[in-house]
Amino acid sequence: METIADVLQQQTAKVIDGAKPIASATVETITSSDPSVIVVSAGAIFLANLLLPPVWSMISYNFRGYQGK
Repeated sequence: METIADVLQQQTAKVIDGAKPIASATVETITSSDPSVIVVSAGAIFLANLLLPPVWSMISYNFRGYQGK
């Protein structure tokens, strides 16, 4: 009979084994990229981090409907 810890350990190992190829491909892509591409990508991610939360907030507020007076 397996314990819960054994089952969790097996599931965690499966997840890690599945994530390794994705992570290694990502690291390989980043390290082989031109530095200017990395800087532009980092800037775009930073701007998205600043701009998207207010935009999503505005969209969700409009979808809520009438709030009353």
